[in-house]
Amino acid sequence: MDKSEPQVPDGRARRDFIFAAVVLGCVFVGLLAMTWRKWPDMMLDFGLQLYMPWKISNGAVLFRDLAYMTGGPFSQYLDAGLFHVCGVAFMTLAMFNLALLVLMVLMVYRCFYQAADQLTALMCGLAILLVFAFSHYSDYGIFNYVTPYCEEVYQGLILSIATVALLARWVNTQKSWPAIIAGLCSGLVFLAKPEVFLALAAAIFAALLLAWRTTGKPGFAVKGLALLVLAGAIPFLGFFIYFMQHGDFQKSLTWTCWAWVPVLTTKAPDSPLFRWCLGLDTPGYHLGRMFGDFFALGALILVVSLIFRRRGPSELGSYFFLIVAAPLVWLAWKFDWVECGHSLPLLCLTTLGVLLWRSRRTGGNPSAIFMIIWTVFSLVLLAKLGLYSRIWHYGFALAMPAFLTAIYLLLFLAPEFLKKFAVIPNLWRSLACILLLTGFTQLILFSKYVYQQKTVAVGEGGDMLWTFGPDFQPTKENPGQTWREGFIKGQTRPAGFLMGQALTWMQDHTPPNSTVAVLPAGVMLNYMLRRSNPTPYMRWNPPELAVFGQANMNRAMEEAKPDYIVVLGVDTTEFGVHFFGDTDDFGRELMDWIHQFYHPVCQLGHNWEMDGEFGIEIMQRSQ
Repeated sequence: MDKSEPQVPDGRARRDFIFAAVVLGCVFVGLLAMTWRKWPDMMLDFGLQLYMPWKISNGAVLFRDLAYMTGGPFSQYLDAGLFHVCGVAFMTLAMFNLALLVLMVLMVYRCFYQAADQLTALMCGLAILLVFAFSHYSDYGIFNYVTPYCEEVYQGLILSIATVALLARWVNTQKSWPAIIAGLCSGLVFLAKPEVFLALAAAIFAALLLAWRTTGKPGFAVKGLALLVLAGAIPFLGFFIYFMQHGDFQKSLTWTCWAWVPVLTTKAPDSPLFRWCLGLDTPGYHLGRMFGDFFALGALILVVSLIFRRRGPSELGSYFFLIVAAPLVWLAWKFDWVECGHSLPLLCLTTLGVLLWRSRRTGGNPSAIFMIIWTVFSLVLLAKLGLYSRIWHYGFALAMPAFLTAIYLLLFLAPEFLKKFAVIPNLWRSLACILLLTGFTQLILFSKYVYQQKTVAVGEGGDMLWTFGPDFQPTKENPGQTWREGFIKGQTRPAGFLMGQALTWMQDHTPPNSTVAVLPAGVMLNYMLRRSNPTPYMRWNPPELAVFGQANMNRAMEEAKPDYIVVLGVDTTEFGVHFFGDTDDFGRELMDWIHQFYHPVCQLGHNWEMDGEFGIEIMQRSQ
């Protein structure tokens, strides 16, 4: 038997898989029914993930005709191919992402089943579905796996999970083919999202060290590195050759590596959003929460372990379990699980330390090798979250592997360790599962409340989706508080409803072949109308202005002269500015040009210059 396979009878493994498939499948179907067509955001980033593949499928060249700074070329061309084969529709991409989600859950289940046991693997699958895949912890429907803010982070995450599994198999079996496929996957991640690739690169480095140590053959590790690099270069060369058909050598190289250009050539440390994302706005608070939550969890484990020690008749354990479980479940229900991610870096470090210590004492084994590589990947992936590790916002993708690592620590490593002190492992594991399921329940009910507020239909056919009505207001009694701790003012609640009104107005009052530019963001309108933006620039937020140059963007707009310009009055306080056109650094020159050559034809919602509330102004080019 391949030593990388689980050491359990085939019949038991088959029964375990069927049971897990039934449980996870029922949860998956239930979540689909609860969230159906309510996943995306009408105004923010996901519209870009629809517009660009649509344009590419019609002959546009990414980075030449479409300015994009969020990721590399892989995901956009993959989705364009999907549109070309299956038809252009929001649901085409949504169904594809749901299929990828099923694949992700299957991979995670199998890997953790081999590395731990059935219970740990099942809880990891439930965590993906209930905590991350359909999460809606803010007003914005861009932090879930069905309609992510960028396809690159989601697809890069799935490719990375596959790569970690293949790397572990390569170390365990010493065969070449897992390294070759892992190289292909990592090459695609390089062309997708930099932060995901950096975490994967750390995992690859860990795998090489493990290969060297477990085999005692430096040549084996060197050969594996060569295979990884050569296979990883294939996707890169493929895109480079493609771009050479549309530009010179320098442009083709830049376009192929474009995911890395904004990271290496621009700086954003002064941006309030950047500082908030890393927890640098209040570092003391986040460090306090990180260590406080970690030590509180440690104290809880210590107290419960003392109570669950074997003492006399086995019946006593059941009584102690009931006495301990009831108040802890009550406390778990009162805990704010949306902010449960603070201690994830320390939990990952603890897991890695335990795994390395055990590996040093007992030698490498298949489960330890996979978990070491996985934990390294998880820990480095948290780096973009800085001091503010969280499961919401960017954490919907970046914190998921670390969250599963924490489950592995609590349900597998901790019980094994506590057995040495006569702690009854089944009682501990049962209590840990009950507390985790309490948190999962709170989180999915949180998202359910937000989804239930999406009562207005927008679009038709394959593009039909549901968005918030004009009267949606989160309350203290019902979760759904906009952007935790009030970081962002949350004035975009009526955006989806008003964007739907703008869509209807333009369908009824503008020629079907007219061109449209939406400022500073809102390309979903272009996609739903199937109207092109005649400029390469689809977002005019401060990060895009910094990367592409405001003067270049202004010049492109003035030369293109769109038939219609739609201006959204959205407060972008998170970037340190307010409304587009307020300052010289944020669109004032372009707005002066627009007012000179365009006239308003429709006003929806508020006049933001008067009251600071969200509104939409549609302007037509004057003849």
